[in-house]
Order: sequence, then C-alpha cells, then structure tokens
Amino acid sequence: TFVFWGFLNACYFLPLLLMKKNRTNIEVVADNSFLPTFKEILFMASTFCLATLAWVFFRAENITQAFQILSEILSKSLFSLPTIRPFNVLILLGAFIAIEWLGRRDEFALEKLRFVANKTLRWCVYLILIVIVYYYSGKDVEFIYFQF
Repeated sequence: TFVFWGFLNACYFLPLLLMKKNRTNIEVVADNSFLPTFKEILFMASTFCLATLAWVFFRAENITQAFQILSEILSKSLFSLPTIRPFNVLILLGAFIAIEWLGRRDEFALEKLRFVANKTLRWCVYLILIVIVYYYSGKDVEFIYFQF
C-alpha cells in the first residue's frame, strides 16, 4: 500500500515536474484578495480530493481494503447526510476552515491568535480547540506509524 501511495503521488507530481510547472503555485492563495477565485477554489478542492484519495492507500492494510474503502466512499451514500451530529460537524468545519483561511499567510494558522490583545481570550480559544479534539477523537486508535 505504501508503494502504491508513493506511485500515486509520483503520478500527481511528475507531469508538473516534466512540464517545469512544479514551482508555479508556491505563493499564498488569494494573496491580494479576501476570497479566492473560482479557479483557485477548484484547484484547492482537486488537490484535497487527490491527496485524500492517495491517503486511503497509505492507511489501508492492503490494496483490496483500499479499493473497498474507496468503493464505499464513492457509493450513493456520498450524497447523503452523515448520521453523526452533522450540524456540529459543519460548524466545526466552518470554524477550522475560517481559521486556516485567515491565517494562510502565517506559518501556522493559529499564529493569527497571537495578535489578540487579551491573552486570556487567546488561551480560551486554545483550550476550546483541545476540548473539541478530545471530544471528537472517539475510540482509541493505534498510532499509524507503528506499522513500520
């Protein structure tokens, strides 16, 4: 699975390298505007989808399981609402995307919070994020790199 994961990443990267376009999109997205263009949104979405597709192979125990996972993801259930608190998930997703978008010029998105003058407020945000991660972490899962 790791070889196939590497193969997919090579397939994504090699055309750019061969056409000498691998260094064309290294700036901050929508640097001079508040919102991205439709083209930038499309590029971000396609990058996310391709990377997520490759990570399925990285995480799966074997190739058969990876294709089974992908077939389940790409089934008609793709267009149905999740049963696990969809409203809470959408609120969290929106908040995390907003934090990442607003902090896109910094090395870490949460660096924007250092400019909040009230140190107590900033630490409250950190604490809330820790609680959210803990609450939604679910069951104990073996650390992925133990497979190596």
